[in-house]
Amino acid sequence: MKKLITIFLMLLLVVLAGCSNANKAEKIKLGIDYSMPYGKLIVYGKTNIPDGASIGIALSENRGAGVIKLLAQDKAVISGGSYNTTLEIPQEKGDYIIDATFTPWQQGDNISAIYGPKGEKIKNIGVQTGKMSGPDKITGAISVNNSATFSISQSIERTPTPSVSAPTTAGIGDSLTDFQSAFGSGENKNGFYNFDSGKILVMFSGERAFNITVNHNNTTVKEATAELREYLPSDYEVVKTYEQQSGNYIKLIAFCKSSTLATRFDKNMFIGSEKGGFTIIQKVNSSGKVFSSIIGLGHNP
Repeated sequence: MKKLITIFLMLLLVVLAGCSNANKAEKIKLGIDYSMPYGKLIVYGKTNIPDGASIGIALSENRGAGVIKLLAQDKAVISGGSYNTTLEIPQEKGDYIIDATFTPWQQGDNISAIYGPKGEKIKNIGVQTGKMSGPDKITGAISVNNSATFSISQSIERTPTPSVSAPTTAGIGDSLTDFQSAFGSGENKNGFYNFDSGKILVMFSGERAFNITVNHNNTTVKEATAELREYLPSDYEVVKTYEQQSGNYIKLIAFCKSSTLATRFDKNMFIGSEKGGFTIIQKVNSSGKVFSSIIGLGHNP
């Protein structure tokens, strides 16, 4: 009997220890990085902060002599151990700072229970990636911050809006009439409209372009990206980017979204995404040159 009680107590201790470890938060990891595809600034990072928590994102200009000017703010919700958001790239030459900040007192009850309503448990948990700030002199609250920096070496030239009635170009979601005004009458070949001597191939649904192929003359990724912007809605946002090997070439894939596109097509046209989602695929050969690009509805590359 004594032996059974001893075994039971040992098992109970193991279970209790397991429960204690399960409730114990790890040291906070808050990574930050950025990319600038298709004229947008994507801020992203990996973290071990639980899903559903939000990360505050701030873009500032470093004007030197300790002068920091805030340009934009946003919040990114953690999902799958990572976060991301899209901002506009600054137009002027200068040095810039991106800050990612986790503030426990702005989270839900489940997050506050782990780190404390004012982040007071963070000082005991510790920070493995990022910097712990606080306790604040006024609120006594503790937060975790990480930052990245980049520079714009040349101001972006602002092109005046052309004062013409006919469109100078046409893109995803635009009508057949828009394409014909921009590129000529075109030629319908088996459901593809061929414009500009075969450089542009467009598929239409209900008179709206839902798939565009642009054939490049083995241009650089930067040149191809600049060219593709002419075919994108003005309100587009980049959601995610990644690379994928496909035979003897690489696909550069960007998932995007646009409120304008959401109003121009039925929901069933957006495979793998919510309404307004679309994908850009750049095909890059072994020499690092883009030979073809595709813009299509949905997130189904």
